[in-house]
Amino acid sequence: GDGALPAVAHVFCGGGKLDAACRAGMAALCPNATIREFYGASETSFIAIADAATPEGSVGRAYPGVRLRLDAEGRVFVASPYLFEGYAEADLPAPPCEDGHLGTGDIGVLDAQGHLFLRGRENRMVTVADRTLFLEDIESAMTAAGAGFCAAVAAS
Repeated sequence: GDGALPAVAHVFCGGGKLDAACRAGMAALCPNATIREFYGASETSFIAIADAATPEGSVGRAYPGVRLRLDAEGRVFVASPYLFEGYAEADLPAPPCEDGHLGTGDIGVLDAQGHLFLRGRENRMVTVADRTLFLEDIESAMTAAGAGFCAAVAAS
């Protein structure tokens, strides 16, 4: 269509998951491009990469050279050649590290094919009526119910 960019071959997105409407819009704008999303953090660089074959809701499989480990609670730990060496500010505590795997602060699930599904941030978990909930799940449910753009906030 008008304004399309057929010469674009690759589109990379990081920092947030593309929603279905944004992905469809990008595919229409760049009809010949391979669209890939990556999950990572400043401390880890690339962790996982997703493509068109990635199941809905997954951030993809481990990026080449990256090893993922989840503990019994689903905390995501990553080992890779891309990990940072530490913060420049000496007073900042280092993220948790176990056996060379750096903790991301995220809670997730790995499927049998190695696709990582993130549940939410560990520091955004709340307990309501003896159930552990993620604020991200509350936001998704509110959006699905027609609330539009919204944010769930926990107060103690």
